[in-house]
Amino acid sequence: MAQVVVKNGRATAVVLENGDELTAPIIVSATDPYVTFRKLVDEKELPGDLVQAIDNFKFRGSSGKVNLALDALPQFTAMRDPSLLTGMIEICPSLDYLERAYDDAKYDGFSQRPYMDIVIPSTIDPTMAPPGKHVMSIFVQYASYQIAAIRHTGRTARRIWQCRDQHIERICAKHQGDHPAQTGAHSLGFGAADWPD
Repeated sequence: MAQVVVKNGRATAVVLENGDELTAPIIVSATDPYVTFRKLVDEKELPGDLVQAIDNFKFRGSSGKVNLALDALPQFTAMRDPSLLTGMIEICPSLDYLERAYDDAKYDGFSQRPYMDIVIPSTIDPTMAPPGKHVMSIFVQYASYQIAAIRHTGRTARRIWQCRDQHIERICAKHQGDHPAQTGAHSLGFGAADWPD
């Protein structure tokens, strides 16, 4: 998409990269406010205070996601009952832990002991993995916005990918028993995404 067309204060159409214009009674944006209002909508169509507010907003994504294919259901020392694994699992024992995770990202790019929100959707929908196997999705905090931004501009790409790979290794190590809350289950494969992905 190249542009949002605004007439009389209402979004009425979108213009695609190839120049085609698509009209609709309602236009919905799936991009962030900066892209929507500063890149796709002509500034003269927007109230000045909205433009200023968007320009002053700081976008600092600091999360990542790792998806794992597991050879077995993981075992957590704090949750021995497997039926408890059908909900959210949070690895964040204290506010100090969370603060240290954030400080790591500020100074090193990635948390050494990250905050993790974990779900194992195959415990609810067994069709997501072969019998006896599972999939696990881990939302991770914190991964530096600057590290990811540099990677996406192409500067020092090799170093950035190494940092990201090390971060994923840390997460997987914690998943595979390095974390005191969890033991068992090894990764068969993984996929990862940081904020720009």
